[in-house]
Amino acid sequence: MKTPYLFLLLLTVTLFSCNTDDASTDDAQQRVPEFYPITANTYWTYNNQNEQAGSSRDSLYVANEETQNGNLYVNLDARTPASAFMTQFLSNNLIRTTETQLFIDGTLGSPIEGLPDISLPLSDLKLYDTTVDINVNPELGISTGTITQDIMEIPITINYGITSTMLDTPETSTQETPQVASQLSVSMEIIAMVPVGPITIPFTVMQAQEVLVATNIYTDGIGLTSSAVLIEFTLEDLSAAGVELPFPESNSTFSTQAIDNYAIGE
Repeated sequence: MKTPYLFLLLLTVTLFSCNTDDASTDDAQQRVPEFYPITANTYWTYNNQNEQAGSSRDSLYVANEETQNGNLYVNLDARTPASAFMTQFLSNNLIRTTETQLFIDGTLGSPIEGLPDISLPLSDLKLYDTTVDINVNPELGISTGTITQDIMEIPITINYGITSTMLDTPETSTQETPQVASQLSVSMEIIAMVPVGPITIPFTVMQAQEVLVATNIYTDGIGLTSSAVLIEFTLEDLSAAGVELPFPESNSTFSTQAIDNYAIGE
């Protein structure tokens, strides 16, 4: 009489164990990677390398939350002086995340030295979106506009475009440690309105070109883990027209930023 009872008990335990294992497997498979955790008490420290400025270190940390335009953002702060482009970019603006997206809201300063007080507006621009099919349309967002400013009493018109694009999955991404990559690029055109006798003539100071390209990698459970930034531009030679502006004639600077250590708050 005991044999059937023991058999049924053993079968029940076995089935329950299998169901539990299956449920655990399903939970692991259904987990959504968190490519930018921004909980309180979170910080990141980076090692930076710049062709012109040499090596440095930056620290970025979660400071507080702020509501703007109906959205809840997180304000990141950096220990000063912050030298890397992405550290400055993230700490000078507000960010928010969803399960699959990272947004930034605020402004981007001009990457060209000699253009004082130039702020290029960003309105909830996506920095990554894991649902995007890059084979269909990798573009995450674009912000364009025109800024007019007097420099050395010469009216300057700056046409700009800021584009965010999703990239292929990085080669360093693994099933255990997934990563995503995206690119932020800035294009600019500069036109000077120069008085020549009784008339004003537009001179193209800089042909429309990409002046900044930042390629960023985000890692599950960490956030931004590496960034490579190229700042490069060439200006037109306007010496024959007698136009002198406080810009370097050309520039090409490459810099990198890599995660050193971090702590993610509970």
